[in-house]
Amino acid sequence: MKYVLLSLLLSGCAAHVPVAQSNCCKRLDIRAVEMQRYYRFCKTIAKGVVNRDPKALRNRHVPGLLASCRYVFDVNTNRELLRLFSSPSPFLF
Repeated sequence: MKYVLLSLLLSGCAAHVPVAQSNCCKRLDIRAVEMQRYYRFCKTIAKGVVNRDPKALRNRHVPGLLASCRYVFDVNTNRELLRLFSSPSPFLF
């Protein structure tokens, strides 16, 4: 029993099938595309709230969406979020 555990500990990574590099790059490309979409989405919401757009202010989901945008981009206020969006997007390459 102890030899079985020892062999499992020593060969932990060898038990997994290696992932093809093209598959890994494809997943990163998909992530980059989704982050571009999320970046534009948050930028639109933040501009609407800061500029006091009536459509954005009437929508009951906007406060929760803004909170998630602030969390993802690690800022505390809507103005900081908008300032982040005034610089070039880090997700557009």
